[in-house]
Amino acid sequence: MEKQLGNLPESARYAGEDEIDLFELWNGLVEEKKLILVSFIAVIAIATVYAFWVKPTYQSSAYFLPPEKDAIQELNRLDIQLGRNGSYVPLGVMNAFTKNLTSRSILNDVFKENNLMEVFDSGSSELVGADYQEAFNKAFERFLSDYSVNFPRKNANTSAVSANLALQVSEQDVQRLLSKIVNQAIEKTTKELSGEVLFERQTLMDQTQKEIDSARLIAKAKRMDRIARLGEAIVIARKLNLAEPKAVGPEVGIQGVQAQGLPLYYLGYKLLEAEKSALLERKSDDPFIERLRDLEERLALLNAVQVNLNNVSVVKVDQAPTLGEKIKPKKALILAVAGVLGLMLGVFVALIRRAVKKRRAEMTVS
Repeated sequence: MEKQLGNLPESARYAGEDEIDLFELWNGLVEEKKLILVSFIAVIAIATVYAFWVKPTYQSSAYFLPPEKDAIQELNRLDIQLGRNGSYVPLGVMNAFTKNLTSRSILNDVFKENNLMEVFDSGSSELVGADYQEAFNKAFERFLSDYSVNFPRKNANTSAVSANLALQVSEQDVQRLLSKIVNQAIEKTTKELSGEVLFERQTLMDQTQKEIDSARLIAKAKRMDRIARLGEAIVIARKLNLAEPKAVGPEVGIQGVQAQGLPLYYLGYKLLEAEKSALLERKSDDPFIERLRDLEERLALLNAVQVNLNNVSVVKVDQAPTLGEKIKPKKALILAVAGVLGLMLGVFVALIRRAVKKRRAEMTVS
């Protein structure tokens, strides 16, 4: 038997020495139970202090849907007045709102107005110049990371959009801040869209007024040209002593002279002077301007278009900003993880301690 064992490889002969005895391992852990318990309690204590000391983070959420058609009818008033299809549709208006909902300018205004710099950097009040600006930029970027707008996925059956804000402030304050962001986005969108309508209306009014003014100037110029031609014809007619229309062809008159291409003085100076006098005494050329009344009617229709902002809703608030819900710290989860880590740490330290003791004992024996 000894001969057979001697023929075995050295690794096989000492395999038994490298095997782990589970009973011995368990007994060792039992002997080090105080150390494991101390490690467990220490980690739990640290986690408890952290969980109850750290300032809680509250999150407020709001949900939005595209506006109803009736809610944006006021924006299409100009199109209706001009007999056009409505330019503003619910999804288009919703897109304009979400653009402002993510606007950095609005978020920056809310950040400054509510002095949120102190939330992210309590010592910022002592900074000045470039140092303050650098701290402000970092704090604002952190604020942006705590704010999110979630859009529906492609091919989703819903068009709902949500906004979330999570800050280390009270549940009432985070709700108030999100409400300010939403209200400013609604107000800005309403003003922008109504401003577009009123700007287009004013542009069309200016264009129509220019057409009216131009038509009047042209009519006056034509009248003065006519007066000049009549004056010249009167001089010629008097020189020829033509007081009455000269008989030429089957018909003599203004229309006949014009149709036959005859000079005006053929009408005689009496008729010509009467027309010239009437033209000079004319106070307005409006009745003689074609399309003038159509242009004035168009101008009156445009002037009647008004956008009542109280009747405009650029978004349907499906759920107003909620009272802040605490999302951090999650005390139960922290304590549970701390308990597991505490046990693992205790067992690890205990095993190392047992290994060191065993090594020392072997060295003492040898």
